[in-house]
Amino acid sequence: MSVLVTPNRAGVNAFTVLAESRRRPPPAPIDDVTLELDVGGTTAAIPLQQLETGRYFGTATVDGAGPERLTAVIHRSGQQLPVTVNGWLFPPPGTQPETGGQLAATVNPLAGTLAEAMLAVGLLWLLSARRRRRAGTPATPAETDLEGVR
Repeated sequence: MSVLVTPNRAGVNAFTVLAESRRRPPPAPIDDVTLELDVGGTTAAIPLQQLETGRYFGTATVDGAGPERLTAVIHRSGQQLPVTVNGWLFPPPGTQPETGGQLAATVNPLAGTLAEAMLAVGLLWLLSARRRRRAGTPATPAETDLEGVR
């Protein structure tokens, strides 16, 4: 299970919970998911809507530096299964919010690797196209169409 909070600072925030199991056979289906925010001893429940299997979404306004504890409660087969995250959900007062968060830490390196791979493939394609032209091999249909326009 993972919880993504966007933009992860005081004010209105979107909460996305992803809940899935790799156990086989899979456990009973999830009936409902709620989030409980504990701020200064007061607990507020955030109801979540199911977007698709295993993906739940809700919004809430959080004032101040953020909750001291966030608990996702999965309701399944009459049972409540809590998963708690302790500590600051938002940056402490007077600090800059971290940009991107956990998702960016995963996606940014992958995006960079993908961009490098696409660049390498593009360069290899350009080099092979030049070699084909120099060797006198027939042009591809796309190159023929472009040559007719010139």
